[in-house]
Amino acid sequence: MTDVPMFEHVERVERVERVGDAAVQQPGRSRGSGTRERRWWRRVMTRLLSWFRPASAGPTAAEASCEHCPLGSCASGWRALIVCLGCPSLEARRLRSLGVFEGASVAVVGTRNGILLDVQGARLALDESVAMAITVRPLV
Repeated sequence: MTDVPMFEHVERVERVERVGDAAVQQPGRSRGSGTRERRWWRRVMTRLLSWFRPASAGPTAAEASCEHCPLGSCASGWRALIVCLGCPSLEARRLRSLGVFEGASVAVVGTRNGILLDVQGARLALDESVAMAITVRPLV
C-alpha cells in the first residue's frame, strides 16, 4: 500500500441483483447505466414526443364508410355534417344557440376528454354522453 498511489485502491462499484433466491454480482457496472433507467427515459421521451406529432390527416375511406354515426365515435381531424340532435330539449336548444344544429358542418379537433369541436371558427367542448347523442354524417 505504500508503493501504489491512493486512487488505484478505489474499487469499482459492484451492482447486486436478485435472481430468485441467489444474489448475482455484476462487476464493472456503474450506477445509472441499468436497463431500468433506459426504459424509464425511453417512456418519458416517447410521451414528450407524442405531443409534437402532427395530427392525423383525416379519416380513411374505410373509417368514413358509415352513413350515420354518433359524433362521439369520430376521430380527430374528421369533418362531419350534423344530421340529428338526440339529446334532451334544453340541451338541444343550448347547442342550437351555439351553432350546433341540423345541417351544420363541424370539425373534430380533439377527443382527449370528451370531444372538442370547431364550429364556424369557434371551439366548443362537449361531454362524451352529449357527443354520443348527436348523429352525424362524416364528410370525406
